[in-house]
Amino acid sequence: MPKIIKDIESKIFSTSMDLFLKKGYKAVDMKMIAKECGIAVGTLYNYYPNKKELYISILKESWNDTFIKLDSVLESSLLPKEKANEVINILYSDIENRQGIGKELRNDNIKDLSNDKRVTEFKETLIKKIELSISKLEKKEEFKEDKNIDMKISEIILMSIIVIIKSHKNEKVKNIKILNKTLEAFLV
Repeated sequence: MPKIIKDIESKIFSTSMDLFLKKGYKAVDMKMIAKECGIAVGTLYNYYPNKKELYISILKESWNDTFIKLDSVLESSLLPKEKANEVINILYSDIENRQGIGKELRNDNIKDLSNDKRVTEFKETLIKKIELSISKLEKKEEFKEDKNIDMKISEIILMSIIVIIKSHKNEKVKNIKILNKTLEAFLV
């Protein structure tokens, strides 16, 4: 009779997420995940056909709540500048709480992920959500001619959040203030 493990999917999810955070995508394999979960490798393959599918599932699930929060802000009655500041706050807090899951998305050298259409779509969705809040803000005259300015600002903000969390993790309030001031440098 097969061994019944309660909440096996959530155990696989949380254990895998922890391993990806600690060791990075390349260093983790299905055998390692199964061992940490206390299950047979075959059991793990019953839930996920490979490491990439498991990682993408974790990535999507971990960002789903963030996207819901961002949509809520974008649909709110806040003033455009308040929306942009709230978007920065949400992104900062959620990226900080996620402790780096998704950092591999910056590395184009992981072909397994960078060539996957779902990963590309995910990156585009993330930038679009930020871009939506920034597009409502009036830019300084010198930036108005650039058709891609909203995307560029979005990329600057997102990458800055990632770098500043890593470099100055115990200074959240100051970091968010700097990010907001960075955004304001582009605005009227």
